[in-house]
Amino acid sequence: MGVRTLIDIEQVNRLLEKYNFSFVNLEQTIDGISDTTYIGVDKHNTQYIFKIYESADKEVLRNEIVLLSSLKNLPTPRFLLSNEKIELFDAKPIALFSYLEGESIEAPSLKQVSKIGNFLGSFHNQTIGMNSINPNLYTQNQLKKMVNNIQVSSFDKFTKDDFMKRYKLIQNLKIENNCVIHGDLFPDNAKFVNDKLTGVFDFIESCIGDSIFDLSVVANSWCFNRDSTLNIEYLNTLLNAYNGVNKNKIEVKTIKEYMLFASLFYASQRFNTKYIEKRGVDVKDYKEYIVKFDNIFEEL
Repeated sequence: MGVRTLIDIEQVNRLLEKYNFSFVNLEQTIDGISDTTYIGVDKHNTQYIFKIYESADKEVLRNEIVLLSSLKNLPTPRFLLSNEKIELFDAKPIALFSYLEGESIEAPSLKQVSKIGNFLGSFHNQTIGMNSINPNLYTQNQLKKMVNNIQVSSFDKFTKDDFMKRYKLIQNLKIENNCVIHGDLFPDNAKFVNDKLTGVFDFIESCIGDSIFDLSVVANSWCFNRDSTLNIEYLNTLLNAYNGVNKNKIEVKTIKEYMLFASLFYASQRFNTKYIEKRGVDVKDYKEYIVKFDNIFEEL
């Protein structure tokens, strides 16, 4: 979340008038770099999420709406406008979602890790056989492309070799397409009230992909200590919770190579965004996931 496109409350209310929504307060959010997100409050003090999509087109948004409508038994946002006619502001699609109570967390508890494992297992069960128009970005080809971008860059030989030696360890991992995956289920894309999971959001880039990769993204971002060392108790808790509801039973020995792949994927993505593409956005340090890669390799 965050704000890249400015809009005032009068403009928002004009857009939402036909849907009988009207805000008395509109607050900018500060986190996130992808899309513009505001919190709107109506006269009954009910909160909503108003979004302006900076890069997604109408069909991509409609794809997210269809997915969310199929997940009504899971704690996900509800789309509150018409999916037949997507409204635009400044030629960008807009959306209004129900507000998810709670807070995103930086240091998950064991119970919170268990809850997110339950969610992901149920989500994967429900999305087997579903379609998505979004391309799968989490593939061997994409990782190879990002690593090669580093190889042909002007960075010192040590940096190039640092990525390549790790890539060679996982370059033969077969990535499947077996369900819809979130792909970005970091702790800042979930909310809790105490240890109760109240919502998972930001499905705009969800796609058909590999369920174990998706689980590995969660393992790598929810099951490490602050010093980037692996917390084995958290990892076992995540897998037990996932396996308790999902049809596929994933063991530590199975997930290890996927965790290595996911670590290198996000390290490469962060590096490319900051140093190759030079987008000028706030990007976290890629070295965090290099350290995690090494810890996974040594400790599992």
